[in-house]
Amino acid sequence: VIVAEPSASIADREKPFVVVDAEGKTIAEYRFANEALAAPQNGIIEVHGNGPFKLGQVRRDGGSLHIRAGKGYRPRFVVGFEMPEPNRATPWFDLTNVNLSVEGCDFHGAAGFMFSQFVGTGGRWKLSHCRLIQPPTESGVVASFSGDVFAVENSLLFNSSPTSGLLHLHEIRELSLSGNILIGQIYLPQGTDQTLKLNANVLFSAQIFLVEPQKNAERLTIEATDNHFFPPFSA
Repeated sequence: VIVAEPSASIADREKPFVVVDAEGKTIAEYRFANEALAAPQNGIIEVHGNGPFKLGQVRRDGGSLHIRAGKGYRPRFVVGFEMPEPNRATPWFDLTNVNLSVEGCDFHGAAGFMFSQFVGTGGRWKLSHCRLIQPPTESGVVASFSGDVFAVENSLLFNSSPTSGLLHLHEIRELSLSGNILIGQIYLPQGTDQTLKLNANVLFSAQIFLVEPQKNAERLTIEATDNHFFPPFSA
């Protein structure tokens, strides 16, 4: 299920950003999203509120970042910072060597030149039951990733700008897409021994995979079942 609306009977907590350990035990609670994301504690950030929550730029180097909706909530994040001067790339999440997992959250980006929601590197990035909506932006993407595995399941990813891509994936070993609605181009340079797993997706784009073989590129394996491809999306 991509769309799981929040329960109207549950109010946002006063401190909705709760850091828990692997067993669900509370480590710390925060009022604002960036406080939780900047905290030194390792753990899972559970969001016990629907928002919308203003979120500034997030920068991390190393480790892991795990954000998930608290039970009964559907958190919505909106951009909480001013766009910089033109001609400057602006990532919302700037992650270096970070393993990323996001579950059950919505992210509504900002219109602006070279604005992207998630940019970075790591071993594995996974988006599950999320909605990532990007208004018109020139040269920006929803996610740009270089690493081992990029996976999206039961999610909606939408870039409303026809001149920008949805996903830019570089030097990855595996791309796994399952049960999604994807609107926009996916750019995937071909590397060595790559695997593309596509299962039960609805994809709107004439150029959903822009595969450019790299020097010394070797085997590319595609596993595809029950997908539906459509021409360029238009309102």
